[in-house]
Amino acid sequence: MGPRDRLVTAAIDVIAARGPAGASLSQIAKQAGVSKALVLYHFSGKDELLTAALETVLGELVAVVGRAVDEAPTPAEAVFAYARSMAAHMAERPAHARVLAELLALEELTGKGSRRQHGDRWQVLADLIRSADLAPADPMVAALAIGGAIDALVGQSLADPGFDLAKAGQELERLLRRALKP
Repeated sequence: MGPRDRLVTAAIDVIAARGPAGASLSQIAKQAGVSKALVLYHFSGKDELLTAALETVLGELVAVVGRAVDEAPTPAEAVFAYARSMAAHMAERPAHARVLAELLALEELTGKGSRRQHGDRWQVLADLIRSADLAPADPMVAALAIGGAIDALVGQSLADPGFDLAKAGQELERLLRRALKP
């Protein structure tokens, strides 16, 4: 892992522990075991480093969920794999879940974006539901409901460290299997 990647990993850890406001370049440098000057060599400032951390976390999530969907044996199983893999990934990487929640909220508060509310966010899932020929009359409504459930489960896991996100993700899949029939 090169120095830039180490800095992004350190930023993820510090943001997860302290939030974006407490994630100073000095703290991130200390976590990475480098000087603040090296941080500034690789990043123009804190905003660029926070953006790199968010993009890394999002990229990893998209890759994991994409692999799960691609490996599903049927279109219907791809829908369940989507929900299952997203919840499982966040359960396995609570620091990533916190970084996503914190940095997406910060983007919205500062007017830099609204990825969580972007219309395309759940389009992939709606398309999967449509291609699986599952029951809902409006696949986007189903995708939004599933997405909202995933967001709520992740949010609960962040608020309550005792909440078992992996188990909750499995329960969500059971509910979806009952609700969505070809």
